[in-house]
Amino acid sequence: MVAFRNYAILGLLPGWLLPVAAWATDASHAASNAGLESVILERVADYNRHGRFRLPAFSDEDILAMANGEPVVVSLREADGDETRSMAIVGAKLIEAPRLLVWLTALGGNNDYRSSDDDKAAGRSRKSRVTHAMLSRHDDGSYVRYQHVRLPWPFRDRHWAIHCRKNPGVAAETGDTAWEHYWFMEDDGLDQVSAAVRAGEISDVSAKMLAKSVYLPANEGAWITLELDAEHTLLLAYVDVDLGGNFPRALVRGFTQRQLKAGLDRLPEYVSRVAHEYDAAPVIHDGHGRRILPEDAARVAAGWRRARSATTAAREHP
Repeated sequence: MVAFRNYAILGLLPGWLLPVAAWATDASHAASNAGLESVILERVADYNRHGRFRLPAFSDEDILAMANGEPVVVSLREADGDETRSMAIVGAKLIEAPRLLVWLTALGGNNDYRSSDDDKAAGRSRKSRVTHAMLSRHDDGSYVRYQHVRLPWPFRDRHWAIHCRKNPGVAAETGDTAWEHYWFMEDDGLDQVSAAVRAGEISDVSAKMLAKSVYLPANEGAWITLELDAEHTLLLAYVDVDLGGNFPRALVRGFTQRQLKAGLDRLPEYVSRVAHEYDAAPVIHDGHGRRILPEDAARVAAGWRRARSATTAAREHP
């Protein structure tokens, strides 16, 4: 199973720590993506007609930056003027890779499918301020996930329980170009967490820690992949969260935007590895809610490598 760190952006989204592969930012990469702007606009508009959330009206500069492979982060608070959405942001990154591999990287990198205890049992070291636990899993690929983030003094720790699901409807309505993995606060999440802690099912969180932590008033969002063509995928992260308490909102928003942008910029390195590391233990479901098997990832990765080799050869010997 892919095992990437999960402590950037206060644990709300994963942080990718390795350097970006050279092919992700060089001039030939930008040149090869010329003309993708119109496809990006079309896919974003199609998602907005059928998706759970509404993506912002990206500027011409944003679309051009995306087409050139640059990460773009937009604050929705500034876009809609709603003071209650001060932590609502969208990040986007175009990745030269098939959609399935980008999807596995985003969801696997978020460690959504394991708990901290799973990592310990497998001997995986997690030097992180984040504890995460799976409260329940369901056959359709949905699950309820708990996270607890330890914050430095003088801030109180934060924690939350979210219900995560796929959205088969948007995949069907967009002709399979858009996949959406979304989450929202579990209705009785705090009760479930309290019961799990009392039962000793979350080993790194005590009843005393729960009592001292702030349970998030709101946390919803999505990972969205828009397939532009067989080798180009636009990955978007939609995050709408209320951290509660007295955080300096402008400071937190700026920090979150920087972390999300850096994380998206580093993601391509992992995409090239995900097919080798995904073992479906546990399984990740695609945008239709279907199980993704390791052989599926291996087959897509093999085709991608062949296509990249052919492209490289054509450039070197026109």
